[in-house]
Amino acid sequence: MRQLYTEHGRKWRAALVALAIVLAAAPAVGESPSALTVEVTNRMYLDYREVFETKMHEREQLGDTDYFFEVIEFFPHFAIIDSTKEVVSLSDELKNPAFKIKVYKEDELVEDTWAFYAIDIPHYSPQSFLAFRVLEFEYRGEVQRKESKKQDSKREDV
Repeated sequence: MRQLYTEHGRKWRAALVALAIVLAAAPAVGESPSALTVEVTNRMYLDYREVFETKMHEREQLGDTDYFFEVIEFFPHFAIIDSTKEVVSLSDELKNPAFKIKVYKEDELVEDTWAFYAIDIPHYSPQSFLAFRVLEFEYRGEVQRKESKKQDSKREDV
């Protein structure tokens, strides 16, 4: 019995040490991109595409609709803690940049979604028709830039 208790205690200590490392490595509060270029597309209307130059916590209207979006959080090294399902940033290095986005209809929140910078496949929730892709952002004085797929394909057609 004592051996089981000791082993259990070691696992808890190891988990606490791991959590302390994650928290110590987390970026400083307020360390966010200073500017973003976000592409918005729609999986129902394939020709719909808008590109916004925006900032964190700045609401942008989608077309001539009552819908708005806002980039609310940035995770330079996005990860999910398996045991708690909590989203964290494991470091302040750009290893897996992710942006949390809220979509509103007028002032009512209708969706939380994500834009992953390193992945070109849009992230859709089951009820979502909108996809967000961060094409460019400035972080710590350096600009990270991607080309838009639609722009690239138009260039090839010319």
